[in-house]
Amino acid sequence: MDESAIPGDAGTLLERAGLPAETATAWLAGHPSLGGNFAADAEEFSQFWQRGAALLAKLPKTPGRNADQRAAGALIRRVDRDARERFLDRHAETLYRRLTDDLRRFVRIEDLVYDAASHLPGIAPTREAVAQESALPLSEKEGVEIDQGIFLSRVLAQPAAGQHLCHAMLLPRRETAERLPEFIARGAIDLGAASVQRIGKACLVQMRHPRFLNAEDDTTIDAIETAVDLAILDPGTEVAVLRGDTVEHAKYRGGRVFSAGINLTHLYLGKIPYVWYLKRDMGVVNKIFRGLSRQDASPDDTVGQTVEKPWIAAVDAFAIGGGCQYLLVMDYVVAARDAYLTLPARKEGIMRRGRRAGGDGRGDRRGRRRLHQFRDGQRRKQPPGLSRRPGTARRLSRLYGGLRARAGLLPFQPGADRQSRAPLERAVARDIAAGAWRRQALKGAGAHCSVASRSPPFAASGSLRRLGTG
Repeated sequence: MDESAIPGDAGTLLERAGLPAETATAWLAGHPSLGGNFAADAEEFSQFWQRGAALLAKLPKTPGRNADQRAAGALIRRVDRDARERFLDRHAETLYRRLTDDLRRFVRIEDLVYDAASHLPGIAPTREAVAQESALPLSEKEGVEIDQGIFLSRVLAQPAAGQHLCHAMLLPRRETAERLPEFIARGAIDLGAASVQRIGKACLVQMRHPRFLNAEDDTTIDAIETAVDLAILDPGTEVAVLRGDTVEHAKYRGGRVFSAGINLTHLYLGKIPYVWYLKRDMGVVNKIFRGLSRQDASPDDTVGQTVEKPWIAAVDAFAIGGGCQYLLVMDYVVAARDAYLTLPARKEGIMRRGRRAGGDGRGDRRGRRRLHQFRDGQRRKQPPGLSRRPGTARRLSRLYGGLRARAGLLPFQPGADRQSRAPLERAVARDIAAGAWRRQALKGAGAHCSVASRSPPFAASGSLRRLGTG
């Protein structure tokens, strides 16, 4: 929005809302224009945003505003955000380089947004502003976290800055370095909302939020990501298994549930921060899919290096929403006979539409295929099966070893990169495509199971009838 796009009666509107005429006029008159110098632009725009914030602070809280006050608040937000977008379109990479010492320092998203707020006041909300809003239900929020989204969208749109930020989110968390020696020595560690246990050659990661059916929220994500880090870095195991722990809900008390997705209670109460979504998908979910990065090597899919392990998901009861999203990045998925998988957000735009449906038609073929598999499975109402007996991680580890033996591959080396992971995925995918699962399944008392490989272009599912898992 340039100055001519500001409504001509903006001053009158602000005055009708009860805002001081002199302050409102000064804010409108100070609408900034872009120059070519970062420091000069930053100073001018920052002062403008701070004056806008001061005007908003003079309005009543959101629920108590009348029509004029709501219109004034919307105008201030709109003008401020347009200025923020114009500034970042020109200076996003320069700002990011200043925050990361010219790309020499890695900063995670949850820290980057607040570092930016400190370095350039007004570009994004401060920790205090977000904390104040987190105490409000969704209907009463001002929406200050939208400014974090504007900032991050411009950073991620820059090739160098965006790749550097993705690299930072794939590095092990600081807590991982502190807990790794303990885990290597003991073979088990309790992180509260998650636990990690070494069982034979398998590392079992269990998600734990018993009161909320193992749903995810701001109190669980750090522990789960640290647990995934530990499982990948453990030198004594060759495969990692993700499973939900037992829960307290009356219907499932004492039984296992994989995950109910996002904690809807916290979502309704406004307790899920915006940054949480990015931290989850760019952090723990991406680490399962791509592995852990190193500071001295790019995690690029083509020429980069990451530390990886194959991942198996063991699904009890159900995997809903975000829980089901985990399955999309697994190497293999084993589900209980009575389990069901559902992606409610699929109907809300999680998958891009084709050109004929009004989309751009550029949706990823692998993602579309895997999502269609889930959709078709839900339509048929034929969930696969898994016996409920103890020892899942150990048995899945034996399954993995058998697959490698049939594929003629050497034992998986802990901490290996994707080059050693890919041959297994291709071999098993060919095995699935050839219908060999039933003929060559491991022996043992078990149930009807389904194992899906994520390796393109063989993302197919098959039956594994004699898998002894529980």
